[in-house]
Amino acid sequence: MGSAYAESTMVAAEECAAYSCATTIASPHVLLLPLSAQGHVTPLMELAKHLSARGVEVTFATEQNIHARLLRSWQSHSLIHLRCIPDLLPSESNQESPDDPFKALEGGAFELLRILKSEGRPVTCIVGDFFLGWTSSLARRASIPDWVFWPMNASVLTMYLDLQSLMSSGYDPFNEYESICASRERLHSKTINFVADLPLGLTIADFPGKTPFGKPLSGWLKEVLMRCFSRLAEAKLGVLCNTTMALEQSVLQALHSRLQNGEFRDHTGFIQMIGPLVANAVADQKTSGTGLWEEEREECEEWLDNQPPTSVLYVAFGSLRVLTAPQLQELLLGLIASGHRFLMVLRPNTVVSEAHYKSHSHIDAQDTDVVPLEKALPAGFLSRDQQHLYKIVSWAPQSLVLAHPSIGGFFSHCGWNSTLESLCCGVPILGWPWIMDQVTNCRLVSSVWKVGLLLGCNERGETSRDQVESGVRRLKEGAVADTLRARAREIRDKMREIIVNNQPIMRFIEEIEGLSCLRP
Repeated sequence: MGSAYAESTMVAAEECAAYSCATTIASPHVLLLPLSAQGHVTPLMELAKHLSARGVEVTFATEQNIHARLLRSWQSHSLIHLRCIPDLLPSESNQESPDDPFKALEGGAFELLRILKSEGRPVTCIVGDFFLGWTSSLARRASIPDWVFWPMNASVLTMYLDLQSLMSSGYDPFNEYESICASRERLHSKTINFVADLPLGLTIADFPGKTPFGKPLSGWLKEVLMRCFSRLAEAKLGVLCNTTMALEQSVLQALHSRLQNGEFRDHTGFIQMIGPLVANAVADQKTSGTGLWEEEREECEEWLDNQPPTSVLYVAFGSLRVLTAPQLQELLLGLIASGHRFLMVLRPNTVVSEAHYKSHSHIDAQDTDVVPLEKALPAGFLSRDQQHLYKIVSWAPQSLVLAHPSIGGFFSHCGWNSTLESLCCGVPILGWPWIMDQVTNCRLVSSVWKVGLLLGCNERGETSRDQVESGVRRLKEGAVADTLRARAREIRDKMREIIVNNQPIMRFIEEIEGLSCLRP
């Protein structure tokens, strides 16, 4: 990858030359623009902390609702500034597509750049979330170099880049929801052989296209992905990927080579790994302070401190997944039947009515669609004598929980942040993926890195108490569990060595410092 870093440095030099007229040397200042979702805010905030720890000023800008939620949990950092993207009217934003909620933010972000410059804090470069789609356009308007941040792994990036090849073979992964019952066996038997250097054994069913949101939203998501990918090469400095050679060496090397050889039309940018971007609690046992929900830290710590080493299964399915009351009951009854202690995260809006669930509009649940937890729990659950064996919280400091010595397994949706955190802590995973890259991540965890298992479920992704009990027992008991734990510790050691040496981040900071030729 050395030539890639040399190329990036050359690009940085060219950018500085472009600004050479009446320039001054200043401390670097990076504008980070995440998509407004927990899984996208978390890794970019961890990047912000790495940068600020080495003297780089960071402005972390989000839209109003996310900005307000971040402020509630924020732990102050002298060089990290939380800012709200101004909410401009469509006429003020001067955009071609004012009806696009992502694109409409560009005008506000451009105004923020103007404000920062007026404060004497001009921005050196921009790092924008891939799924925003407009951040490179913003960078061009402001004549500021930029990177695109890819929040998933390199395998998923490669698969999406080859989406057209997959569709040419006669399969559209974004229509899988309608045909999954009829084609599931065929999908699992068809190997992905059109994507170079992907781990062996991945099948069409592992493609990150599952979207249980119904046809309209699946079609919209497909359009957004393809539009964002068409703009990927616009980033002046290339693509930052939250992964590491320790996990995806062959994929990263092949991806870089294919990009440089022009195999992907319109995608010739440089890809640079800067992962794993995991919360600092993995290393120093402190919470990150970036949760969009209030973390029950003291409750989790107090309960975990009273449990035997490696005895607890941590159960959490991310910030978006919803369940029906019958499905939650099957989960809890299966967990209890396994006989293993567990700490489970249940957001107040986790459980929705069956009518709303079947409507596929899971993200847009209103208050009337949400079922109160006390009505969704199994009969007698809250009054059981064995409650000291399990605990339910509304939100947890996940990195701290996974690093706790009492944790011996993670029952997870396999979001990429959760997967990285679990790998860095050496915790085996029982995967129950729901959407998009979670499906691919789970397959990598269970079949490639061999640090976890896939939960049994039906064609609709629903599971039963028997399948949950069986999955937990296999993760926690016997020879298979011993092998998983040993492999998880092996990967943990490699990941922590990367975190300690921090070479990818250091190289990235050197490139930023090379861009510190700023207009006065």
